Amino acid sequence: MSEKLEKCSLILQDGTVLHGESIGHRGDVDGEVVFTTAMVAYPEQMSDPSFEGQILVFTYPLIGNYGVPSETELDEYGLPKHFESDFHCAGIVVAEYCKAPSHWQMAKTLDAWMQEKKFRLFRVHLGRIVQGKVDGGTHGKSFSDPNVTNLVEMVSVKSVKTYNEHGSPRICAIDCGLKYNQIRCLCKRGARVDLIPWNHPINPDEFDGLFLSNGPGDPSVCKDTIANIRSYLNSGKTKPTFGICLGHQLLSSAIGCKTMKMKYGNRGVNIPCLHHDTGKCFMTSQNHGYAVDPITLPSDWEVLFTNINDHSNEGIVHKNLPYFSTQFHPEHYGGPEDLEILFDVFIDLIKSKNKTAKQCLIDKMASPIPPKLDRPTKVLILGSGGLSIGQAGEFDYSGSQKLTCSSTEYVKSPSSYNTNHLRCHLWKNTQFVSLVNNTLMKTTT
Repeated sequence: MSEKLEKCSLILQDGTVLHGESIGHRGDVDGEVVFTTAMVAYPEQMSDPSFEGQILVFTYPLIGNYGVPSETELDEYGLPKHFESDFHCAGIVVAEYCKAPSHWQMAKTLDAWMQEKKFRLFRVHLGRIVQGKVDGGTHGKSFSDPNVTNLVEMVSVKSVKTYNEHGSPRICAIDCGLKYNQIRCLCKRGARVDLIPWNHPINPDEFDGLFLSNGPGDPSVCKDTIANIRSYLNSGKTKPTFGICLGHQLLSSAIGCKTMKMKYGNRGVNIPCLHHDTGKCFMTSQNHGYAVDPITLPSDWEVLFTNINDHSNEGIVHKNLPYFSTQFHPEHYGGPEDLEILFDVFIDLIKSKNKTAKQCLIDKMASPIPPKLDRPTKVLILGSGGLSIGQAGEFDYSGSQKLTCSSTEYVKSPSSYNTNHLRCHLWKNTQFVSLVNNTLMKTTT
């Protein structure tokens, strides 16, 4: 089915008007205009609570090409299998919308899904998507900044919910806009997860570990959550604590750190971060417009991760206690999975009771030194000819470069053998094989 495109405009706070076409729900919407560099997983991003009140711009040019999967398909924990939460974006902006999507898991088109959710698609500032023709400077009412309202209250659960009821250990998760995959990451490690509202009192006698979720908006607006976390930390009842994204900012605020609005924010699935204690770099998924100022960290805390692109803070860890948090998303459903091991660290801290978060993170993230390989002394080279007439010279050059490198490293020079002899010849003591022009070559013995 082909969707009808209607005239539409995107108006920015500075007066810029961008004309285009729209599908989805008809009507005007307001929101903070932000962008993501992710190439895939648009249903997961559009259902991410962290995008509440925002108009999301996709830098990838084509969106909607695999439609939207079923919302009724559930996983083993009763969670929607293909989404991060309910629908949360105010609108999205794309360069090109695919009118003929195709995928074996597609349940409906992106347009049909957006109409159902009363959501706009338009083909960093505050902005408004307006239906119909717009004359410059006549867009009416003033813009509203969604970040001055408590967006967390809008997306948080209203009562306590439990997942994997008979699991252990018992995790108390503060829902500030939690994504379903965070629950999955905890449950599949055997944990029971008690999801509580954003302003629910924190009783350390009722859980083995505290998890602080992601969420939308300015962390300074969540005064009740920050006060509850601070009270818990000052109670003297130490329980392993792990925060992600907004949870990282709330934990940082509770210990006295300052947070700040970023110029553009970081939103994408390939953002490099450095782990300070091991010196290793990891690709991460991110979605945030605020950051923690590391200069304001108390003396008993230290920086855990740093963003290599803009040098912003990406995590903190307590030097002696089992507390840590990250600005990035180690659990992102459509992004890198390397740092999902942070959930293993969290569970290990609960079970061990004696380790510090800092040491447990080093132990889990340090790569073992690979065994030293014996230096090769003989080389077998298998060759392949050019793919078409005129390419043989290129392949000859590649092979000759390999032979030159081998000679430089004191590996014996090869002598030629016909490829027809390969099946009936046993090559002994050969440690390296490569390809040159349909000619089987082996080092002299």
